[in-house]
Amino acid sequence: MNQFIYHSKIVFTCLFLASLFSSLSAQEIERKIIIKNNKVYYATIDEELQLAKLHVSNMEDPLKKAKVLTMPAGRNYSEPIIPLCWDIADKNIFAVNFITNATNSRILALKVFSLSSLKEWTDRESAVNQLEMSFQQNTLTYFDPYDFVTDRSSILENFFFDGIALSDSAICMAIANRGELSIWKYEQKKWEHSEIINLPVDNYFSLVTHKQNVYLILSTGKIYSVSINGIKELPEKKLNALLPEIVLLINKKDDTIKYIQRKNINKTTPFNELINKNVVNIF
Repeated sequence: MNQFIYHSKIVFTCLFLASLFSSLSAQEIERKIIIKNNKVYYATIDEELQLAKLHVSNMEDPLKKAKVLTMPAGRNYSEPIIPLCWDIADKNIFAVNFITNATNSRILALKVFSLSSLKEWTDRESAVNQLEMSFQQNTLTYFDPYDFVTDRSSILENFFFDGIALSDSAICMAIANRGELSIWKYEQKKWEHSEIINLPVDNYFSLVTHKQNVYLILSTGKIYSVSINGIKELPEKKLNALLPEIVLLINKKDDTIKYIQRKNINKTTPFNELINKNVVNIF
């Protein structure tokens, strides 16, 4: 009997730790925190649905007090997991809906929707309804960068991408597969792209924009200036951290790019106090 109780306690403890780990994983911030119009925005993923939640709070409030909205887009769950590709322009939010689902066409994955249209996250059932609608709605344009990559190779190996908003109707994207990188720009309802660039990557990267220039940050911390005309490394801007260890801090008001170590993010601390103590400047 005592042995049964002992083993039951072990099983319960393991289940509890697994549940705790899942809960903590679900709260991981995807790529970045955006500051815009004195509001703080960040995205997390519901681990069960792979559906994104957009958290919105005030600068003076802790992140844990953020209002939670359903973003009708999400990320994949097969390896490698690519963090959610999303950004906010003026009134619109862009995202690549890369959820692994038979009804989710990857060529229609590039979504755009107004911030005002997002509904509060109430339960998973209502979230699923929005998700199913998003598979066929709110497409900005065909996801040509993905089509281009898969035309070149049916094998996805070291495949990663990210995109940022240039305006409410224009975006820039970088996409990599099997040691090849290309830079894409969608503007005036058409795509343009760079030549193929030989740049092996083995982890995700992120794009940022500063003073109307676009920069690519590799997982190693290396930073490149990028455009459809090519790329140029900026050795003097290299991060003193690995990209997966940090969260980018994008201030759209003063056009600055900073970062904070994930280990220093305390969601119970007022956000303005948190960033005053812990951020590192990039641009």
